Amino acid sequence: MLITLTAKLKLKDITDVIANEFEETFANYINALNYVSVKANGNEELMFSYVKLHNEVYYDIRKRYNLFSQTACSVSRTVCARYKTLRTNGQLVKKSGKPNIPTFKKKDLDLVYNKDYTIDPFNGIIRISTNNGKITVPFYTKGNEHYLDGTWQF
Repeated sequence: MLITLTAKLKLKDITDVIANEFEETFANYINALNYVSVKANGNEELMFSYVKLHNEVYYDIRKRYNLFSQTACSVSRTVCARYKTLRTNGQLVKKSGKPNIPTFKKKDLDLVYNKDYTIDPFNGIIRISTNNGKITVPFYTKGNEHYLDGTWQF
């Protein structure tokens, strides 16, 4: 059985330079999500097939939004998942009859372990990919999490 665990880490000692790196990365990611969402709209092959959507937009969004390869893959997966959710909920078309195009605003980034970020819990640091390379930032937890024997314990 595969279990997914989400842990919230608080970053510390964030400088203005690091904050700007994150802001730029979030902005590019959100802009890429919205660009791909509009591009996929109306084409059911692109809306519901991650592979076809990925093949259609991958190189374009890497170049246009300066995204790392894994982040560009995450964009297509996220957009495709949002369209599938709208279809499941019967919300692909608004009540006015116009298509419901998902828009993304929240500063939320899908990161893949060992590709977009790595974590060193023993030294309390995390390395995160941004548009301009990886940055290393110290972190701390809320106090309830402990890293023992290679696993997080709660």
